[in-house]
Amino acid sequence: MEIESVNLAGFGQFHDEEIKFNNVMSIVYGPNEAGKSTIVDAIAGVLFGFKGRRGELKELKQRYLPRKGDTTYRAGLTIYIDGLGMLYIERDFLTNKAEVCTIDGGARSLSGLNATDILNTHLGINSFQLFKSTVLVRQEEIAVLAGADVSNALSKRLLNTDAAVPVRKVLLTLGNRYLELNRGLIRSTGSSGPIKLCHEEIKHLEQELAEIDEVSSDYEALVMEAESTEEKLARVRLRLSEISPLIMGYQACLEITKQRDEVFNRQTEIQTRLDKAGDKIARLKVIEGSLHDSRQYERYLHNRQLKELVQKDTPRRSYFGLAVGLGLCLLSGLGFLMENISGYTLAVSLIAIGLALVFFSLAGKQPLHHAIDSMVKEHELLQESIDQYLDGKSEDELKTEISVLSVKLRNLRTEIDLLNCALSADEYNLLVKEEEMQLKEKDLLEQDVVRLRTTLFDFERFALKGKDRWTVENQLLDKKQELTSLEIKKKGIAEAVRILRESFAEAQTDVVPRVEQRASELLRRITGGRYEQFDINLDTNGITVRVKSREHSEMLDIDGLSTGTRDQVYLAFRIAMAELVTGGRNFPLIFDDPFVNFDADRLDNTIKVLQKLAGMGHQVILLTKDRQTLAQYPEIAAAVTG
Repeated sequence: MEIESVNLAGFGQFHDEEIKFNNVMSIVYGPNEAGKSTIVDAIAGVLFGFKGRRGELKELKQRYLPRKGDTTYRAGLTIYIDGLGMLYIERDFLTNKAEVCTIDGGARSLSGLNATDILNTHLGINSFQLFKSTVLVRQEEIAVLAGADVSNALSKRLLNTDAAVPVRKVLLTLGNRYLELNRGLIRSTGSSGPIKLCHEEIKHLEQELAEIDEVSSDYEALVMEAESTEEKLARVRLRLSEISPLIMGYQACLEITKQRDEVFNRQTEIQTRLDKAGDKIARLKVIEGSLHDSRQYERYLHNRQLKELVQKDTPRRSYFGLAVGLGLCLLSGLGFLMENISGYTLAVSLIAIGLALVFFSLAGKQPLHHAIDSMVKEHELLQESIDQYLDGKSEDELKTEISVLSVKLRNLRTEIDLLNCALSADEYNLLVKEEEMQLKEKDLLEQDVVRLRTTLFDFERFALKGKDRWTVENQLLDKKQELTSLEIKKKGIAEAVRILRESFAEAQTDVVPRVEQRASELLRRITGGRYEQFDINLDTNGITVRVKSREHSEMLDIDGLSTGTRDQVYLAFRIAMAELVTGGRNFPLIFDDPFVNFDADRLDNTIKVLQKLAGMGHQVILLTKDRQTLAQYPEIAAAVTG
């Protein structure tokens, strides 16, 4: 793969800028803070994106947000791949989506290809981290070579880790962890390991669960009894709530009955008074009739020459009056024989008239006149008696009041009849008795509920010790899951040790020879045959690299070589490792100002080495802040930034 150009539409400090590269070797110049590292991260970002959980990727995405207020945050790469031709990959970093276009005659068209598939198939690199550890060489890597620990730097690349940890140390750490997990399982020790502790806690929880099971039947019986008692109490309370309205309704019915009785009493009293008044009125009418007859009789006597009869024979007249009076008294017996008010009234009137005639006949006075006066007085007395009975009301008013009361009584009788149908006196008495029984039962049930709940509380406190089966089961399940996790971790450690040992053995038998062979070829070409053979010794303590020179027959420790030679050894080793990772594919080598501390001679030698690498089929892109380098090699200068 060759990178033709990078288009920075909106990326960090760049806005609509394009940087082109030579297909063999390019030098990109820029002072500090000019954006050289930004260009490198843009290339990696287009290829792999910044999406991921790693904090570095998130930090890069945030770092290169456009700084000129642009809403566009994307960049693109024009690349050439054997078999696919010229492609343009553009990535929108806000969505992390990449589009792949084919380029034909300068025109772009969507290809439908997937950027990840292209990188896996034609580059053999599928992650940002792998890209950094293979095709990208930054300043800090070469700076390490100025020291003496070159083997440490090579170990980082061979083991693909940021810290070269000896395999033996890793195995020792894993072994110690494995022993820590198993502590106390095989033999008794002063303290128990996590797995044994889990076993002990599981055993304790199982015993506790068994104890709970032993008392659970008694506890459940108490719970059932308490629930049953509470249900009975609820039913009693419900029944009381039903009885109370019925009793209150019947009591209201009793109030209406009392009111009805009061009205009946008043009606009876009024009716009695009316009856008495009626009798007196009837008697008054009889007396008035008698008075009228007496007056007519008086006029008749007066008209028939009463005076003459009186003047002619006074004794005869007296005798005649006495006889008539006695006759009227005898005639009154007929009134008593009638046996009614009118007969009695007539009899009394005849007796009164007869007695008056007898009196006046004997006294020599006019009897009819005195009888009439007596009748008038009696009439007045009767009228006063009637007025007293009527209590200042007229007869019509009394009749109207009686009529109104009669209507009201009829309505009350209807309502009382309905209430009597709904609830009889017997039902009321039964309800009152039932209410008393239910209240007593309610009191007893409430006492039972309190007793049972207190017993349950004591049971939970002393028998169950505040733990229920559900809690203990969950604790037991958690401990079993923890034990399973520890067992898996133990197996994982054992498997990691096995894989590490196998990988280490495979690296010794497969990877190391291939790296040695390819690195030796590259080293011979880079050094012009001065150094011709790599020797890599990989053991559990780390890696030891030696080289064989043409002048010396024995292998030389690279830490004793000159700085320039160590640079060449490191580059040969890096390229051999990158080719191993990419499966021998052509890939660009990007150097992000790694030679900042080189002197002129060392830098010149390194540039020549890079030119040789470019001649081997690897595109080389060198970013530098050294203007002299740009001036010294104008033929390979690609771009100037800043």
